[in-house]
Amino acid sequence: MKKIEKICKIIAAIILIPTVLLVAFILIADVTGMEFNKNSTTTEQVQENHTGAADASEEEQAGMVTDISGNDGEESTGEAEQTDGKITAEKYEQIQNGMTYQELVALIGEEGNLTAESETLGSKTVMYEWTAEDGWGTAIIVLQDNAVINKSQTGVAQSAETAPITLEQYEQIEEGMTYDKVVEIIGGEGEAISESNTEDSITVVYIWKGSDGVSNATLTFYNNALFSKAQTGLQ
Repeated sequence: MKKIEKICKIIAAIILIPTVLLVAFILIADVTGMEFNKNSTTTEQVQENHTGAADASEEEQAGMVTDISGNDGEESTGEAEQTDGKITAEKYEQIQNGMTYQELVALIGEEGNLTAESETLGSKTVMYEWTAEDGWGTAIIVLQDNAVINKSQTGVAQSAETAPITLEQYEQIEEGMTYDKVVEIIGGEGEAISESNTEDSITVVYIWKGSDGVSNATLTFYNNALFSKAQTGLQ
């Protein structure tokens, strides 16, 4: 049974990681002033601009990093750091918006893995990743101008209070509902997998799992109003 439970957790992580990454990308776009269409979201990768590349050194070309802002014609440079930093659930919960990268490292105790970097309109955005101690969970922290603006996780900090959700309950949930109303329908709290604060908005993504531990529903709240929902395999 323990092996089956472990396999289910790994499958759930594979399903959730793309969702977490997509949410992080959307939040970056929101902060940099990009327009996000919830019905048709596209993440574009900007290709390296080779104009004048003949004059660039090999070291400079190796330092080119994909621009995750999605703005055409803009690039960011920098050498990606490859580390094997670990993080615990307790330390993840202590991460607050506004922390600097140096404060993150002091809290976690290890450097993160720089996975993306961009610079738009003079504002620099970077994304770091830490892995859970068991090796399969992931925490992603996004910083803008060296201040945390978003944190998201899969398999790092799991809430024991999470209530199971059914397809019938999921279908009763409507856009605009508050988090408390959704909790009332489902019968229990969800697990926050992504949190982001800006000057005038708070965005939180919650997940509820089905009774099988693999099927799930992902709900995004913007200023405590349901903005979008998605489900996988609920019955």
